[in-house]
Amino acid sequence: MKRPLVRFFQAVSLAMLFGAATHAADVERYVVQKGAVYEQTSAAAPTPAAGGPYVFRGVTEGDIFAIIDATVRTPIGADLVLQLDDTGSFLQVEFPMPSLSALNTIAPNGTYTYLFDSVTVAQMNLPNASFPTAIPQISNFAAAQTVNSEADFTLTFNNFGTADGTERWELQIAEGDGWVALQDAGFGGSVTLPEGSLVPGAIYSARLRFVKEVARDTTSYPGAIGAIELYNETQFTIKTNGEGGGGEDTTPPTLFITQPASGATDVELATFVSFIFSEPMAAAESIEWSSNIDPAKVMYTWQQGMALVATYQGGWPGSSTITWKLNPSAANANFEDMAGNQLPINQFQGTFTTKAGGNPNDPCNGGGDDGRGGGTIFKSLNFVQVGNAAPVPDSEMEASFGAFYNAGTNQTVSSVSLTWPAGTTALGAFFGNWFTNATFDTASALEAAFPAGNYTMTVAGTGGGTATLAVGSTAQVPFPRVANLTALSTMNVSNAFTLEFAAFTGAGSTDGIFIQISGEEGQGEFTAPDPCVPRELPNTATSVVIPANTFKRGQTYQGSITFSKAGQNSSTIPNTTIVAGSSVRTAFEFTIAGGSTPRQPMWAGVVRNQDGTLTYTIQGDTGITVSIEGSDAADSGWAQLTTALLAAGSHQFTIDPRLAPKKFLRARVL
Repeated sequence: MKRPLVRFFQAVSLAMLFGAATHAADVERYVVQKGAVYEQTSAAAPTPAAGGPYVFRGVTEGDIFAIIDATVRTPIGADLVLQLDDTGSFLQVEFPMPSLSALNTIAPNGTYTYLFDSVTVAQMNLPNASFPTAIPQISNFAAAQTVNSEADFTLTFNNFGTADGTERWELQIAEGDGWVALQDAGFGGSVTLPEGSLVPGAIYSARLRFVKEVARDTTSYPGAIGAIELYNETQFTIKTNGEGGGGEDTTPPTLFITQPASGATDVELATFVSFIFSEPMAAAESIEWSSNIDPAKVMYTWQQGMALVATYQGGWPGSSTITWKLNPSAANANFEDMAGNQLPINQFQGTFTTKAGGNPNDPCNGGGDDGRGGGTIFKSLNFVQVGNAAPVPDSEMEASFGAFYNAGTNQTVSSVSLTWPAGTTALGAFFGNWFTNATFDTASALEAAFPAGNYTMTVAGTGGGTATLAVGSTAQVPFPRVANLTALSTMNVSNAFTLEFAAFTGAGSTDGIFIQISGEEGQGEFTAPDPCVPRELPNTATSVVIPANTFKRGQTYQGSITFSKAGQNSSTIPNTTIVAGSSVRTAFEFTIAGGSTPRQPMWAGVVRNQDGTLTYTIQGDTGITVSIEGSDAADSGWAQLTTALLAAGSHQFTIDPRLAPKKFLRARVL
């Protein structure tokens, strides 16, 4: 029997109608998880699952009707958008991976950022921690295959968990097309399924997780709990005696929604195109694209079996109308549900139009793409500076190594590998890009694993090749040090400020200095060098001027200064530039005196009036001024509609949705 996604449509409809911003009461829990997956098919010990023994998950729980946009940003800078799960009870993003190294490529140790309504609300650090030592194993597996559904049944397994919940087990049981949590979490070695929980003559999929919490955040988002967790999961079946009911699934699936929506215009060239179906689908796809799309460059990834995400190597063509059609003919290996029912032939189709590609030689046009491939190979050290004292190694992540490759528009890449003096590894594929990443507790450990010498990146496929570059030791790069960091806290924001720092001794012609300072959205940021200002920062500089009115009083800012020694190869892989080297980064933080940081404003309610207009109420600190902005998309295109002074801590304003086409609204402090 199928489970309709009514709740999903309610969530989408409410979001588009009211456009209310997420606030703390909407979100109850936000989690980053890395898991190792096993299968148990007998009384013997579980074995690693075929096809995806490791998995990355981001999960948000709460009032999913009110959470418009939830995104988790990984340490490699990938923004992963959470979607409604197939039970309609929470939001999640999930990526099965073929190996632990591939998992660590997309989900390395480091800082994970949760964004709701495109606003950063929480940052949590994944330390260098291990999976739980215990792997779940069902001890009465044979009994679980002959369950009497008319009596209580106790499932037993190896003991795990603590009373405080930092270690716990989680059990989920499902029948047919979706997971249905019959038991949530606990500790110990057994759980009792009450009489009537299961139906006669049924086969249930089940998964038992042993979860270890390695980080918790209860302050970044008041009223919500954030956590980073590692888990081992064992998948198995539960079978009940007797004859079942409900009949065979003969209903074909449907396409529920697409992003971008059919008819959308001004679509970003790097957009993920998502197709969301009414039920879990078989892992196959059949899409007919317009003639301006090369099917070989389209990369597909299934999420939870219900959402297919398509990306295009090098970005979708600019200033182009792109059409798609699902199951264009009966002859193809077509979309179908898990029961084999096909999506109707030649019925679901759509179109969208992309932004202009711009001038690819202009770095400030916000979307130019010259079609070239690119890659990086870097060793990095991280320091932290407090006050004007000398920087010290970052205790959370002192050293790291990373390699990245992005294919050019003239390339169809099948694999990417890296060879260096101490070994060879394959880069993990992820949405048309390739990554590998490793973190280390000390600089010496980094240098032992990735010593100085020649590093060769090999790109297999059409337009591929090899590029070799010399990478030196991180010891050759001095650590950056800000000379007047304490003065930032007492700066007069109305005047220009000269930031002073130690010289980059030994810098060569291809080496560089990079400075970045940022605060909360709308509170000011500074970058040097910045060709769009323009602002230069030669590697001989020992100071840089921050213009007046860049920052605001009472705000806290995070900054960093990086020294990099690098070289590049633009000749041995066609149409591709590979950059490699070593860098040292010093992070710092400061708060500018002379003000207080207001709380984030919240939408307190919306009322539909008899004349069809909508009246919104916004609440915040008394006396602050907010900008109320609207957009047709939840993640871009914001334009100011009005400003409001919260003279009494709240403000009401009314719009006519028939005249104001903006589907999303947000408010931010000016």
